[in-house]
Amino acid sequence: MFELPDGGIDDAVTALAEKGVTIVTPVSHAPGGWSAEFADPDNHQISMYQPGDAPRKIN
Repeated sequence: MFELPDGGIDDAVTALAEKGVTIVTPVSHAPGGWSAEFADPDNHQISMYQPGDAPRKIN
């Protein structure tokens, strides 16, 4: 798992999907913020998290 402390989780998930990355779990509410999961080329799931007080979109 990695954190996006400045926000932008929606932007990150959209950019990954546009590059053909498999989104396993779309952006959803998590304790204290938002999370999403995607698969790497070897099908390992990677989670990202952002605090709830950061903006979900930056761009």
